[in-house]
Amino acid sequence: MTSTLAYYNQNAEVFYANTVDVDMSGLHDRFLSTVSPGGMVLDAGCGSGRDARAFRERGFRVEAFDGSTELARLASEHIGIQVTVRQFSEVREHSCYDGIWACASLLHLPQEEISSALQRLWNALKPGATFYLSFKLGVGERVQDGRHFTDVSEDQLQGWLSTLPDFERADYWQTADQRPGRSERWLNAIAFRAKTAKDKLVTGADDPFLPHISAAINHATDIDMAVAFIKTTGLRLLLPDLQSALAGDAKREIEPARVRVLTSDYLDVTDPEALRLLMLLQEQGAQVKVYESAGGSFHLKAYLFARYDGADGLTGTAFIGSSNISRQALQNGLEWNYRVDYPGDSGFLEARARFEELFAHIRSVPLTDAWIAQYEDVTCAAVYAGSQLSRADALERLKDGRLAIIFSVDLFNEGVDLPEIDTVMMLRPTESKILFLQQLGRGLRKCVGKEKLVILDFIGNHKSFLHKPQGLFEFDANYKRLAKFARDYETDKLALPEGCYVNYDLRLIDFLKSLDSDGIRNDYQAMRDTLGRRPTLAEFYRGGASMQSMRNDYGSWFQLVEAMDDLDDDERTITSVHRGFFREIEITAMSKSFKMVLLEAFQELNGWTVPPTTQTLAAASWRVLQRRRKLLADLPNTQRQLQDGTTSAWHRYWLDNPVNAWIGGNRATKNNSYFRVTDGVFQPSFKVAPELAQKFAPMIQELVDYRLASYEVRLGTEDIPDNVIPIDRAAKASGRVELPYFPNLKIACGHFKTGTADAEEYRALGPSYGRLDPERHFIARAAGNSMNGGKHPIQDGDYLLLEFITPTRAGSITGAVMAIERQDETGESSQYLLRTVLKSPEGGYILRANNPDYEDLPATEDMRTLARLKDVINPLDLAIGQAFMREEIPALFGDEFSVGKWNVGHISLADQKAAVLLVTINKQGKAVDHRYMDHWIDDKTFHWQSQNATTPTNKKGREIIDHEKTGTTIHLFVRENRLLNGKAAPFIYHGSVQYRSHSGSAPTSVVFELRDS
Repeated sequence: MTSTLAYYNQNAEVFYANTVDVDMSGLHDRFLSTVSPGGMVLDAGCGSGRDARAFRERGFRVEAFDGSTELARLASEHIGIQVTVRQFSEVREHSCYDGIWACASLLHLPQEEISSALQRLWNALKPGATFYLSFKLGVGERVQDGRHFTDVSEDQLQGWLSTLPDFERADYWQTADQRPGRSERWLNAIAFRAKTAKDKLVTGADDPFLPHISAAINHATDIDMAVAFIKTTGLRLLLPDLQSALAGDAKREIEPARVRVLTSDYLDVTDPEALRLLMLLQEQGAQVKVYESAGGSFHLKAYLFARYDGADGLTGTAFIGSSNISRQALQNGLEWNYRVDYPGDSGFLEARARFEELFAHIRSVPLTDAWIAQYEDVTCAAVYAGSQLSRADALERLKDGRLAIIFSVDLFNEGVDLPEIDTVMMLRPTESKILFLQQLGRGLRKCVGKEKLVILDFIGNHKSFLHKPQGLFEFDANYKRLAKFARDYETDKLALPEGCYVNYDLRLIDFLKSLDSDGIRNDYQAMRDTLGRRPTLAEFYRGGASMQSMRNDYGSWFQLVEAMDDLDDDERTITSVHRGFFREIEITAMSKSFKMVLLEAFQELNGWTVPPTTQTLAAASWRVLQRRRKLLADLPNTQRQLQDGTTSAWHRYWLDNPVNAWIGGNRATKNNSYFRVTDGVFQPSFKVAPELAQKFAPMIQELVDYRLASYEVRLGTEDIPDNVIPIDRAAKASGRVELPYFPNLKIACGHFKTGTADAEEYRALGPSYGRLDPERHFIARAAGNSMNGGKHPIQDGDYLLLEFITPTRAGSITGAVMAIERQDETGESSQYLLRTVLKSPEGGYILRANNPDYEDLPATEDMRTLARLKDVINPLDLAIGQAFMREEIPALFGDEFSVGKWNVGHISLADQKAAVLLVTINKQGKAVDHRYMDHWIDDKTFHWQSQNATTPTNKKGREIIDHEKTGTTIHLFVRENRLLNGKAAPFIYHGSVQYRSHSGSAPTSVVFELRDS
């Protein structure tokens, strides 16, 4: 090795120049795809530093070393980090690196030293990490240009790697030398180190805490739990097992267990309802105490389970970690709980002794109804005209401390002295600035022990809130002055007395700043930036812009487009010459859709150049109505039932309605009509210059599309417009298959349970569940907890995808999870059970549960295998295509509805690792801050625009863009309109989506693709 190092020290500059720019991106991509993003990478024998620098530039942390002093110096300068000088024999780290890169470096070692070097590098890898290495392909050792080489074959490299501890697998491949003029073949390998076995640490997510706790409860005679807080959601999950343990089982000669629970009042997090449930548990024999933290901390989370057995003595299990008793901690959350087993670890005995001390501590008081009442109590009172408590009495109680809060309605204004008040909360609007200042002023009196006055105003959404900045800061009541106030606030230019400060919600400040801006121009500019072109009028309308404001400010649509410099010269001429006609189309009264249908048909017939007869126009209008079937609702039943548009009855009806309307038949004078009928020909009353006709027609169609789009919203039917992807199209695109679902066929995960297949429904599943056949596959639900264990627990209520067992499709059943069927005692009904089928030593079969609390069952002759478990179905996959009201959606994700959380378009569910997008295509009626450009690009691609505050770099934006890296699933719900028949419209669930691209910032536009589910 000494001569090799001497070579590189002497030729460092040449070697650096020859290798630093060689393109290794292909190898980099393959290696880095196996390394955790941002992980620590060791470049072992870094040479010129080319690879280490590339890794740093891609966001990885890097350490590097080389045996050559001169190369280490050059590499340090190139990478920008200190490259250490050392040899492979000096690598002594343990479990430090997420990846190790040894590119063309180990090949300089003598063959007898390579195995030892591999072992040292392997020790430096973390569990689950990867190791890239490369050699020149060949066999044997050689010296070339003063350097030692060990060439390696794939078999030899496999032999070295397979002896490494925790070796999981390796990928091998060959490549050509990337340097110019070189023809050598290289042997590459990436070796994978196995992850640490999960036998002590319960980490949640795919290994939830609840099954471990349930199994321990059912096995213990002494159950002790000490947690900082208890939520009702979590306690309800444990109650059945705890109640069963307290009751015992006389038939099985199981004595009632001793159950003790210790929680706390720490930060008042424990639910009062959970405390009442504990009172019920206490009535059944449990002992429950509450540790009164008295302002201190109480972070204990320990679950201790002991069992006394005459033969084995004391055995036990403890879980000590992060989980309190809540649904998230027990089922869904990312929690760490370390398992301690006894005999084997005396830490179990230490934990039990510490629990005994705490349970007997003077601060641990028995849980009683009186304690719960005291825990819930807030000393407050409402004072109003007619209240039992008079104003004077309330003031006296506030003064002597018997009351902490008074709620009032206009009783504490001018003339009331309240010097003790140090907090004023505004909970209802007032139209009077004077009244607002009087209410605020009640807290401005000085008092002994009073250091400050805090004012909280929660009325920012009411128009009266605008009076309050004007009253506090004394400025004129106009929009421009309010906007200036907001800008002064942002730049800390408000004149405030010393020691005073004021905070306003940022959304309110943004709103105030917008009051003196041109909202219509801003809306137009935002849509143009999003679309990359000017918007059409229909898009502008659907984006939520005010049509009335647009016409008030600019006169008409194309005058706005002209003001935004988006018309060419011909279009400007058309807008100028035909302004009256364009405005007529834009604002003409429409009791039905017929006038716009006629114009669309007229355009399709090229009527501006060759005017059609009224018969031809009526027939073409019929075809437009058949294409826009939602508009057929405008027709009387008699006309709707006509076979086609060529009948005389249809011609007469069309003449009497839109034709008559356009020629001025409904007006006192026809002089100002834009069309006329001459000799049976429907023609315009004005001329369109031939050189402008090609651009004139599209401008007319743009106005027609807008009028029909706005008219369809008025219809209020349940039909879905063309620009919303109907769910059957989405289902067809994703290859969903409808399978039989038997809601009454409960597959028992406990003991055999009677079920029936008398109620058959159908549910659709996508290709992620493999090739499905309605003749072979069906869906049923699990009942019970016997399979709630192991790596793939099946929980009570889970949807199961099952495959019928037939003589031609039986296959091997050993080791498979099977649905077993047998007749009940009457012989009239069937019972079903889910178990893993195993061979017994005697040659028969046994049925085993995943939950160790359930005993094995021998298979008997009265049982038969009904079906093989193919998968446990995610309930959300069954919800695709279903309609949900906003209030119903949270339950799909195990959440509860609240207006503050769910009455928005982008909901983040951190505990569920999910984000929910609720999208309304038509934004008319939405507040300015809630108008976004959302639309379907095709059957599987959706363009979504974020809220105005979202950027690609803030938390909301990163959640969307990086959702695959963070493991977050994005779920898409879409509706066309906000209202349906005057009430809130439901959303259609389209499943999960995958980020494809984004553009813009505040708001950010994102393109999603529907996943196959």
